[in-house]
Amino acid sequence: MRARGFTLVEVLVVLVIVAVLALFAWPAFHTHWLRARRVDGHLALMQLQQHQARWRSDHPGYATAAELDAPATSPEGHYRLSVLDPDAAGYLLRAEAQGGQRADTGCAVLVLRLEQAHTSLRSHTAAGTENLEPANRRCWSR
Repeated sequence: MRARGFTLVEVLVVLVIVAVLALFAWPAFHTHWLRARRVDGHLALMQLQQHQARWRSDHPGYATAAELDAPATSPEGHYRLSVLDPDAAGYLLRAEAQGGQRADTGCAVLVLRLEQAHTSLRSHTAAGTENLEPANRRCWSR
């Protein structure tokens, strides 16, 4: 009677195949994961924009982060938020990646600017360089 089961060689071959598949799948998964978490920054900036609109309806200018009682981080905590240069004509909202999201180096900083009733969406790399339009669109695509 012959024993049933797998030989050590067969198990090792299967492990090598699984390792090679994982090696190729991980970068694609990680990129998708970072892109999905980028929505946390988008959401946070849109919420701050809504708070600014409500504030402006009762005041002659836009508010600072303290006046808005704005949170320091995005809802999921992947971005640090700031309100810069608020005045009567507009403001700049900034979401900077933190923690594991810093690996999203091409879109490390998301910026929403309101200036003279015109909203622009920009992005910067981890090195601080502003992205050109194709990269900027990728950072803001949903």
